[in-house]
Amino acid sequence: MNMETLKNLRNLVNVDFIKSLNREQIKALVEYYIPRGIKFNLTMSGTHRMISGKDDRGDLPLTLTINCVSNNVLNFVKRDSGEFLRMEITGTITATDLVENAEVRGSVEYDFISKRQFVYEFYFTDKNGREYYFNGHNDISIFQPIKSFSTMLGEIVDRESGKIVSTVVLKIEAKDIFPLIKSFRIVK
Repeated sequence: MNMETLKNLRNLVNVDFIKSLNREQIKALVEYYIPRGIKFNLTMSGTHRMISGKDDRGDLPLTLTINCVSNNVLNFVKRDSGEFLRMEITGTITATDLVENAEVRGSVEYDFISKRQFVYEFYFTDKNGREYYFNGHNDISIFQPIKSFSTMLGEIVDRESGKIVSTVVLKIEAKDIFPLIKSFRIVK
């Protein structure tokens, strides 16, 4: 930054006004101008394949719609916060022959820095009360950024037995990209 830029910045910001504020007033200004969090909605569709000794029905349709929320943007971007690049998720999953519009709860970690992955973990229950765990991930590649960002591989696991029930391949379709971008919101 050169001197002229610094002078213009000083003219833009009333330094005397800022110096006159007490701690509570500064806190109120920060809370007003700095967003508390971020949120967005994501829909992915694809297939899942049941793993069992019974007849193989092949690839079956699966749809996942999730709402991702981080209520503390400072912790979201702070590396040692325990919430670094992590968002809570809620939503619904429909997997043919398994669940229909089951409510999901869990988290997603956007660790594209050290692991180069987006990791999705959530739980849901079928209409008979059987609980499942979903573990999915996108492996981010600089050589295929669009494909790696938009494709998730995962597994559905029976929580009681710990056995894999189904393998999953999900994609963000082109028709879902604009609604994803449009859904981004700053939470005050």
